[in-house]
Amino acid sequence: MKRSLAYSVLVIAMAFTAACKKKKNETAETPAPEETPAPVVYPDYSKLKAGNYWIYGRFQVNRDNSVTDLHQYDSSYVEKDTLIRNQVYYKLHKKDLLIGMNIVLYLRDSLNYIVSSNGKIIFSSEDFTTVFDDFYIVDMGNVPDTLYRVTAKMSDKDLIVTVPAGTFETSSMQSTFTSPPSRSVPGVPNPRFLNMRYAKNKGLVVETEYFYAGSPIIIERRLIRYHVN
Repeated sequence: MKRSLAYSVLVIAMAFTAACKKKKNETAETPAPEETPAPVVYPDYSKLKAGNYWIYGRFQVNRDNSVTDLHQYDSSYVEKDTLIRNQVYYKLHKKDLLIGMNIVLYLRDSLNYIVSSNGKIIFSSEDFTTVFDDFYIVDMGNVPDTLYRVTAKMSDKDLIVTVPAGTFETSSMQSTFTSPPSRSVPGVPNPRFLNMRYAKNKGLVVETEYFYAGSPIIIERRLIRYHVN
């Protein structure tokens, strides 16, 4: 009987040990619940919302970097939002004195990019390595000749600029215009740069207008006042 009792105790102990091992194994094999990553929220540089507007003054930047106020003004405002290919875009009106007409753009925010309705990226708050444009401007005269190679990428990250509306930390979509040596003009910089400088929670602060090939002078649209929601 003692032997039988001892055997029973041994069987119970073995069963208990096996149960403990099984429980430990089950616990080890059960994966911990994965934490849902918080969505990435990018800063708002476009301020695309109906009712927002920006007033700009035109300033001439001379060859010696002196600045002349032209006392001319144009503006931009967001009229409304609309659906294009099942995406929400915002209708932006621009009054452009350089070409003497009103321009309408349809823009949206996509992650850290501002994108037009034709898929063109016009700004990014994060991507400072991608070349977003690379093309040639050609003089189609009797003998076609390259005037400029144009490339565009983000530049001047967090550059501080001062305009009539205040001082802002900006980044720029910068287009670089490079002439071949045969087209270089004495006294005119080569390459030349056009900037679209945006500030966080403010929108477009400075925009360089297109220039005349034979003149070193450039015109900038600088923010004078604005209203953003």
